[in-house]
Amino acid sequence: MTRDSLYNELAKYYPYIDGKSEDDVQAEVKSLLEYISDFKDKCPEELSILDIGCGTGRHAEIIADNYGATVYAIDINNGMVRQARNRSAISEVIQADMHTLPFDNESKFDVIICLSNTLAYATSSVDRQIIFNEMDRVTNETGLVLIEFAPAADPDNIKNNGKTYTNILEYKENRLVITALQRTTIDGYSLSMITDYLIWDASVDPNTTQHFTDKHTNLTMATKEEIREELTRSGFSNIDVKEKVVSDTLFVAK
Repeated sequence: MTRDSLYNELAKYYPYIDGKSEDDVQAEVKSLLEYISDFKDKCPEELSILDIGCGTGRHAEIIADNYGATVYAIDINNGMVRQARNRSAISEVIQADMHTLPFDNESKFDVIICLSNTLAYATSSVDRQIIFNEMDRVTNETGLVLIEFAPAADPDNIKNNGKTYTNILEYKENRLVITALQRTTIDGYSLSMITDYLIWDASVDPNTTQHFTDKHTNLTMATKEEIREELTRSGFSNIDVKEKVVSDTLFVAK
């Protein structure tokens, strides 16, 4: 099964298997809105916001519903995009790659958010630089960029070669049961994550348990200073690093 096919199957279950409840997502958005609200005070017009790696659009929808901003969202996976397009508060959801954002040089956003470790899918420092350059290209001169990136949390993690961490996620209701076993292995500046999903969905087949394996290899790690330097090279300044603002390390760049 290709990754696209896999995520087409998993997308409808994603809100139950990403480890974040609705309360968690609400709390994360509330934290983000504190930064956006301070920024909005300097902008008399309605803000335009771009969510890069939006997944099923949970964060983007809450921002649009509670803030009145014009919110655009992109994701590389067709299944995620289809789910996000069901959220009518989002102005537009586009299937696109963050390396080549689908906006011309005249399309500028006031705020860009990139959450849930989307950035870890970059394959190297050079690859991240391409992404940051694209963010800078479509951000207003006085714009704001908010990037969540867990692998930047502690450079000592890079020394834990071969160490494997495990995590189990469970979701249960009357006609849907999901168990996910996640294994993450660190190898220098790379990490791999393998997740096995067992899904019993009575609406699909009450007599069958579905099994999916999601493999992510060569995800990248970086120190906080490396991310700061890369953002600076892309033209951002006033870069702050905030701990546990959302679920992981948050970079705030202007």
